[in-house]
Parts: sequence; structure tokens; C-alpha cells
Amino acid sequence: MKSWARIIAIVVGCLNLIHVPFGTALGVYTLWVLLKDESRSLLS
Repeated sequence: MKSWARIIAIVVGCLNLIHVPFGTALGVYTLWVLLKDESRSLLS
């Protein structure tokens, strides 16, 4: 629940985008969840 952990998870999600097909799906889902306003307020 640290603010820096969300940033690291976003970076890892971006790195997963290059691993087709499972990593792409996981990366898109990670970015979708972590970039929503609800998760931003929860994890900051």
C-alpha cells in the first residue's frame, strides 16, 4: 500500500506488454486496474 509500489507495478505492466500473448494480456489488465481513479486513491 505504498505510493512507490503502484509506480513499480505500472512499469512492470509495461514491460509485460512485449511478451505475447499472456504477458500482453496481463500487462493490459495491470495498466487498466492501476490507472483507474479508484486504485489511485486507494494506493496513494
